[in-house]
Amino acid sequence: MKQVHPNPTMTVLDVATGAGHVAMKIAPFAKKVHAIDITPKMITLLQDGLESKSIKNVETSIMHADNLEFADNSFDAVTCRFAAHHFLDVPKFLSEIKRVLKPRGKLILEDIIAPSSKPMGEFVNHINRLRDHTHVREFSESEWESMFQEQGFLMLRKRDNPLKHELDDWFKRAKTSHEDRENVVEKFRDSSEAQTQFQVHSSMTSFVEDSMIFTVRI
Repeated sequence: MKQVHPNPTMTVLDVATGAGHVAMKIAPFAKKVHAIDITPKMITLLQDGLESKSIKNVETSIMHADNLEFADNSFDAVTCRFAAHHFLDVPKFLSEIKRVLKPRGKLILEDIIAPSSKPMGEFVNHINRLRDHTHVREFSESEWESMFQEQGFLMLRKRDNPLKHELDDWFKRAKTSHEDRENVVEKFRDSSEAQTQFQVHSSMTSFVEDSMIFTVRI
């Protein structure tokens, strides 16, 4: 993430790193990157990527996002990209991030964002759970702002990043069952409000979901 502005003195934590795309982009410009994920398969995939690219300054660990095994004031910056909607306890996650950040350290978080309308927020969370049963909840922009404020973070900037989902690819990436695929399409067909809100293609082949990049500091 370019919002990190890494430099050779910085130690960065990438939470829920997945295959480590963010960690590997930051690593050449930072002193050290710690990349964590709850899934051993993802950590193995990242380790293979690090070896193939000869990246030596990324340390990997299997770790929960809301129970970080690091000392207080350990990191200059923390990144988390498209993962928070899988977390069971987002306030606890933010509390842990605040604990491990150095004074004036930054959190750069990107995630899908629910509409401010409660019915449409419930709708988009429902179709995301149908698509991927590990989805817990995506929050609205105002809900994120409230959680940041409650944890004592200062908002530095935020940026919209609308995502167009081609349904076939969206389902394929989550290995969605045929039944759940049909249920998602049916939900869209049955709601003209959702079709408008999410810019659903007339042939039900795509829709647009919002995401945001938040940069906050302590």
